Amino acid sequence: MCNLPLIVKRRLDILNVMVEKKSGYLRALPKIAGDLYPGSTGWRRIKKNARFCLWGIMNANTMKSMMALFDNEKLSPVLKSNPRILEKPLKPYLCVNWSRAERVAHIQDHFNFCQHIFGSNLSKIYENIGLTILSFDDSKGGSYHVKLCAGGSREGSLGLQLIDAQNRTIYSLSCHVSTQPKTIFYIGSVQGPSDDIEDRNDVIKLLTRSVHGLRTKALMLEIALMLAKSLDVDEVQGISNKAHIYQALRYVGSKRKSVTFDYNDLWEEYGAEVLNKYFYKIPLHPLRKDPTTLKKTKRRLYVKRYQWLEDSEQTVMNSLCALSTNLDFIARLMSMIKTEEPHTEDTQGNTICDTAKVTTSISISVTPDMIKKDITNMSTNVA
Repeated sequence: MCNLPLIVKRRLDILNVMVEKKSGYLRALPKIAGDLYPGSTGWRRIKKNARFCLWGIMNANTMKSMMALFDNEKLSPVLKSNPRILEKPLKPYLCVNWSRAERVAHIQDHFNFCQHIFGSNLSKIYENIGLTILSFDDSKGGSYHVKLCAGGSREGSLGLQLIDAQNRTIYSLSCHVSTQPKTIFYIGSVQGPSDDIEDRNDVIKLLTRSVHGLRTKALMLEIALMLAKSLDVDEVQGISNKAHIYQALRYVGSKRKSVTFDYNDLWEEYGAEVLNKYFYKIPLHPLRKDPTTLKKTKRRLYVKRYQWLEDSEQTVMNSLCALSTNLDFIARLMSMIKTEEPHTEDTQGNTICDTAKVTTSISISVTPDMIKKDITNMSTNVA
């Protein structure tokens, strides 16, 4: 009996600490909401802030897990430039079938993986429109850049944007990397040019001709596969039409009909395997046509296309080497970067593709120095 007051005191102390932590968390929610919606004003701002605070109260464990994830020197700048990342697990994310707990686990996986590869440079990917990993010119001299960026807010946490000289987004792709139980590169969306680009049909036609008949949506998938291979993932999975987040019940009658892209069709063109009604398994190394089996006119087209893709992959790997801070990752990529001019031989052993002899309609470029300059400029702007 004499120990009872001491036991009661200890329990009261524990309760006080819990109450203090909870009250501190609740006091922080309005400030976090203000950071999430800085551009909102008046009643709209009040409505959004109140909604987020309500979400935070109802999903306290989820929010605390997300806040803990970004509580380190490498990830905190990512959250600072993209505060709405905290909303990702509160809404449908990447796959319509993922529960809130699964969304949190996947997002934690992704950012832990990315900080392991890119270290302190990770925040540069999530600032503005990201960093260029591939540049090329079309057949008329127009320049294009492929940016590694934050991706869509709900379709992934990493993205690729194909941007023209006028800074217009011609095509985009959102993706995500999870590491449990194996490393999977998910593709959550592929999106073409918006209606605001009046000459979009002409732009797509010119791009297709410039990359030797490769359609722009296939080009984005090819670059995504280059990224996935560079990141050394175990497999690539693409969402099915039924799995897109806008198929969620909350979007009935609103955004559900806005998705017209046929994901199933694109994955199947690349020989993807149906895993379930939500995902396709896309080959990391798609089958290529044997040029020697094609007619002469087609053979030249495919030889140029495959050479362009091979050269582009080398450029992407060089760019990621410059961006990464992980020495093992850099060493692995450096071992994959070719130093000799590639060529293809026919069945008689004759060279049918030699970069010194084949003239392509576009040039490809991005050097490590360009990436470092990009990073330095961002750091200067932030400062």
